[in-house]
Amino acid sequence: MTGHAEFHTDVVTPSAWDRRRPIARSIIEVRVRQSLWVTGTVGETTSTTFFGRPALRCQLDDGSGRIGLLFLGRSRVAGIEDGRRCTIKGTARGSGAGLVVGNPQFQIE
Repeated sequence: MTGHAEFHTDVVTPSAWDRRRPIARSIIEVRVRQSLWVTGTVGETTSTTFFGRPALRCQLDDGSGRIGLLFLGRSRVAGIEDGRRCTIKGTARGSGAGLVVGNPQFQIE
Protein backbone atom coordinates (compact mmCIF):
# COMPACT_ATOMS: atom_id res chain seq x y z
CA MET A 1 0.00 0.00 0.00
CA THR A 2 1.44 3.40 -0.89
CA GLY A 3 0.67 6.92 0.25
CA HIS A 4 -0.63 10.06 -1.36
CA ALA A 5 2.66 10.93 -3.06
CA GLU A 6 3.65 7.49 -4.19
CA PHE A 7 7.21 6.35 -4.56
CA HIS A 8 7.97 5.21 -8.06
CA THR A 9 10.31 2.42 -9.05
CA ASP A 10 13.00 4.94 -9.99
CA VAL A 11 12.99 6.18 -6.36
CA VAL A 12 14.46 2.91 -5.07
CA THR A 13 17.89 4.55 -5.33
CA PRO A 14 18.60 8.26 -4.86
CA SER A 15 17.95 10.45 -7.88
CA ALA A 16 20.64 12.66 -9.42
CA TRP A 17 19.23 15.60 -7.46
CA ASP A 18 19.49 13.62 -4.21
CA ARG A 19 23.13 12.68 -4.86
CA ARG A 20 24.13 16.37 -5.07
CA ARG A 21 22.77 17.15 -1.59
CA PRO A 22 23.47 15.36 1.68
CA ILE A 23 20.49 13.25 2.70
CA ALA A 24 19.91 12.09 6.25
CA ARG A 25 19.32 8.35 6.38
CA SER A 26 18.53 8.25 10.10
CA ILE A 27 16.54 10.70 12.19
CA ILE A 28 19.45 11.44 14.52
CA GLU A 29 21.31 12.96 11.51
CA VAL A 30 18.48 15.30 10.45
CA ARG A 31 18.90 19.07 10.64
CA VAL A 32 16.50 21.89 9.72
CA ARG A 33 16.05 22.25 5.93
CA GLN A 34 17.80 18.94 5.30
CA SER A 35 16.41 16.27 3.01
CA LEU A 36 15.75 12.94 4.63
CA TRP A 37 14.89 9.45 3.53
CA VAL A 38 14.23 7.21 6.51
CA THR A 39 12.27 4.12 7.49
CA GLY A 40 10.61 3.84 10.86
CA THR A 41 7.48 3.05 12.84
CA VAL A 42 4.50 5.40 12.95
CA GLY A 43 3.13 6.41 16.36
CA GLU A 44 1.07 9.04 18.16
CA THR A 45 -1.30 9.51 15.22
CA THR A 46 -3.74 12.38 15.84
CA SER A 47 -6.33 14.13 13.70
CA THR A 48 -6.22 17.88 14.27
CA THR A 49 -6.67 21.22 12.53
CA PHE A 50 -3.97 23.48 11.19
CA PHE A 51 -5.06 27.07 10.46
CA GLY A 52 -8.67 25.86 10.37
CA ARG A 53 -7.97 23.01 7.94
CA PRO A 54 -7.93 19.28 8.69
CA ALA A 55 -4.52 17.75 9.32
CA LEU A 56 -3.03 14.47 10.49
CA ARG A 57 -0.06 14.61 12.87
CA CYS A 58 2.08 11.65 13.83
CA GLN A 59 5.61 10.68 14.83
CA LEU A 60 8.07 8.47 12.97
CA ASP A 61 10.59 6.57 15.10
CA ASP A 62 13.55 4.86 13.40
CA GLY A 63 15.32 3.76 16.59
CA SER A 64 17.79 6.66 16.49
CA GLY A 65 15.17 9.33 17.17
CA ARG A 66 11.71 10.65 16.34
CA ILE A 67 10.46 13.22 13.87
CA GLY A 68 7.01 14.70 13.39
CA LEU A 69 5.01 14.18 10.23
CA LEU A 70 2.22 16.56 9.24
CA PHE A 71 -0.23 15.75 6.47
CA LEU A 72 -2.11 18.95 5.64
CA GLY A 73 -5.62 19.01 4.22
CA ARG A 74 -6.63 15.57 5.46
CA SER A 75 -7.60 14.16 8.81
CA ARG A 76 -6.85 10.57 7.77
CA VAL A 77 -4.22 9.07 5.46
CA ALA A 78 -4.66 5.47 4.29
CA GLY A 79 -1.96 3.27 5.82
CA ILE A 80 -0.63 5.86 8.27
CA GLU A 81 -1.55 4.15 11.54
CA ASP A 82 0.15 3.57 14.88
CA GLY A 83 2.55 0.63 14.70
CA ARG A 84 2.90 0.60 10.88
CA ARG A 85 6.35 0.79 9.31
CA CYS A 86 6.90 3.19 6.47
CA THR A 87 9.62 4.96 4.56
CA ILE A 88 9.34 8.72 4.17
CA LYS A 89 11.12 11.19 1.97
CA GLY A 90 10.93 14.94 2.46
CA THR A 91 12.55 18.01 3.96
CA ALA A 92 12.76 18.70 7.68
CA ARG A 93 11.40 21.99 8.99
CA GLY A 94 11.76 23.45 12.46
CA SER A 95 8.74 23.96 14.70
CA GLY A 96 8.17 24.75 18.35
CA ALA A 97 7.89 21.02 18.97
CA GLY A 98 11.11 20.06 17.15
CA LEU A 99 11.60 18.86 13.60
CA VAL A 100 8.64 18.10 11.34
CA VAL A 101 8.21 16.98 7.73
CA GLY A 102 5.15 18.41 5.98
CA ASN A 103 3.31 16.25 3.45
CA PRO A 104 6.16 13.77 3.00
CA GLN A 105 6.29 11.23 0.23
CA PHE A 106 5.83 7.85 1.86
CA GLN A 107 5.60 4.16 1.23
CA ILE A 108 4.05 1.70 3.67
CA GLU A 109 6.32 -1.30 4.31
